[in-house]
Amino acid sequence: MPSPPPCSTSSPSSPSSAWPRLRRLSRPRGAIMHTIPYEGVRSLSQFLSGAAMTEVERLEAKYNNGKPFPPVGARELPQGRPMGERAIRDDIERQLDANSAARRRVRNDEAENGEAHD
Repeated sequence: MPSPPPCSTSSPSSPSSAWPRLRRLSRPRGAIMHTIPYEGVRSLSQFLSGAAMTEVERLEAKYNNGKPFPPVGARELPQGRPMGERAIRDDIERQLDANSAARRRVRNDEAENGEAHD
């Protein structure tokens, strides 16, 4: 496979406070632009989705015997400012316990109402 053509790097002449955030995405965009013919990835969304799944698979292999983790809804992730590592673990455990309790309540309600549950 031929190597991608060299690329030029440039930065704005008058950096603003937004520049560091924009610069973080300019590097992946540069990788996409310079490897489209070789990798076939044509959008930042497609690139980030693939990178995220690669990381998910690595974490599943490392922490869950290669099996998928149970799915978690968007609003179930910890919200707000980051905390210390121990506090984060405690918060996640509390949220998982609360989610399990909520699922049990739903199953109990369904059983009481004669609804099927898969």
